[in-house]
Amino acid sequence: MSTSNLIVITGQIPAVQSQIQSMLADQFACCSVPLSDTDTLSKVSKLSQTLILVIDEDSMTYLVHPPMTGKIPTLAVLNQPSTALLQQAYQSGASKILVWPKSKEELQSAIRQCIPKKSLLGLLKNRINTLFYPPLQVQKGDFLGQPPKKDLTTYQIALLGELSIRQDQFQLRPHTQRERELLGYLLFNYPKPIKREKLCAALWPGIDAEAARNRLNVLIHRLRKGSTKEQSVADWLVYDSRVNAYYLSVPDSIQIDVHEYQDLLAELKNQQDQPEISIQICKKIVELHQGVLLEGIEHSEWIDRQRLDIQEKLQGIILHLADYYLQKNGYSQAIYYCRRGVDLDPCLEAIQQRLISALALNGDREAAIRAYRRFEQTRIQEFVLAPSASSKTLRKLIEEGTYEDLCTWYNQLTSKN
Repeated sequence: MSTSNLIVITGQIPAVQSQIQSMLADQFACCSVPLSDTDTLSKVSKLSQTLILVIDEDSMTYLVHPPMTGKIPTLAVLNQPSTALLQQAYQSGASKILVWPKSKEELQSAIRQCIPKKSLLGLLKNRINTLFYPPLQVQKGDFLGQPPKKDLTTYQIALLGELSIRQDQFQLRPHTQRERELLGYLLFNYPKPIKREKLCAALWPGIDAEAARNRLNVLIHRLRKGSTKEQSVADWLVYDSRVNAYYLSVPDSIQIDVHEYQDLLAELKNQQDQPEISIQICKKIVELHQGVLLEGIEHSEWIDRQRLDIQEKLQGIILHLADYYLQKNGYSQAIYYCRRGVDLDPCLEAIQQRLISALALNGDREAAIRAYRRFEQTRIQEFVLAPSASSKTLRKLIEEGTYEDLCTWYNQLTSKN
């Protein structure tokens, strides 16, 4: 059994684990290890691509102190859509969550989404290693051999907020706006190769093609003349003359926050029929957003388009979270997410209305009035426009109405949307 395709299955529901193993047998090499055998689990995790963890309410203790979850990509398979299980699974680092039963196709698709994608350079290295070094063969029950040591260096790359490339304790921020924009564009589109003309048009729209190519050459030369740490990042930049394109040849162990954001959006779309899972995904998306895309870079058309797209999607997610918690009387959580929405756009009335009503329903009517006044002032300054009649009604209810009146107003608001 080749370790390159090994999937480890563990948990506390043997019947489900057996079904999963049989459903994956034609596509993946699987081995089943008892959940209680933490020693073997720890050893085999170093050889595997993905962990499948089959859990129920009795597995909560395992999730609180998971020996493997988060260290390798983990698919958590739940026997029921329990809110507590869902939340704990995400907090413990599960890459993806399914509620059993699922079809064979859905299960195999989920596994493929968990398996890390490798760069072209990484695949080439693996091919060379396969040619010169026989793959380690693992037999069932034989996990005593020590796996070969691997380079554990991980690059954490943040595009949401200021561009940041972190390696262990070192953090790199390229000096100039153009250096940040160049790396940001290639990282945003990684692993796609980018035609030189397209790269020039993105960085210098409207500039003569030859002049833009000269600027690009100067920019890349300056980037490669940086410090030792900057040089290591510049070495990722590769030009392929055969297709006249640039691409990044980065280490296998790389994490890019905007790619995680895009994966979560795709997962949210797939889980629309699972409301509790959707809420956990929404929360992860909000926490992932630490600032606007490539903060500090101004007057860039492609960045402005992507920022607007991210902001609009994030506002919709925040509204969904706010309504979810307001309907469950979770006013503190609703206030938290509404304030995240206000930070994005203080003029968005839908978010402001929910923040004001959540503060009032939580018993702090003075804070609700202050929030209304700030919103009113901001709206007048930005648009020379007063709040809507609906918002004015809300303020009057905060000053004179009952808790039931506020609930009725909120229910009428959401019924219109």
